[in-house]
Amino acid sequence: MLADSEGFDFIAFLDADNWYHPGHLQSLVDLHERMRVPVCTSFRTFHQPDGTPMAITVPDEDRLAHVDTSCYFLHREAFGALSTWIRLPKKLALVCDSVFLAALRSRNFNIASTKQRTVAYRTSHAYHHQLAGLPPPPDAKPMGMTQLCIDWMMSKEGVDECFRSLGFWPLTFLGK
Repeated sequence: MLADSEGFDFIAFLDADNWYHPGHLQSLVDLHERMRVPVCTSFRTFHQPDGTPMAITVPDEDRLAHVDTSCYFLHREAFGALSTWIRLPKKLALVCDSVFLAALRSRNFNIASTKQRTVAYRTSHAYHHQLAGLPPPPDAKPMGMTQLCIDWMMSKEGVDECFRSLGFWPLTFLGK
């Protein structure tokens, strides 16, 4: 809200445990100038909790079905979608990235991606470690957590809460 009230044109996010590779922001500015879309994105490189690189990619990200929060670059035209973070039902915290993508799609924002891996993502997800053939860290987020969120969204309570809080049902816009 502060960026909007101060008149800034763009917002980029960066989770405290992630970092940008050199050229990340410039690649998104260049994409925006070329495509003139309100939402620009990038891909991630994956890293173990200690920062060691992991030689993996995630299929949902590669086919533009998932965008991590730290990979977004929003033009002020898309600032209205930021209220999704405030209204997000707590039961969807683990899939907040997907819900935000659904919010952007529900508002018909055009989205473009550099398809460049310019965000370093430090992961504690067991799924990512499994993809890399590595043992998950002791505090790993277990596999199956996403499915629990999807199951809740598909329940009557979940549907009602999503419409009440968000004004839309995320699964309509995620192809789940």
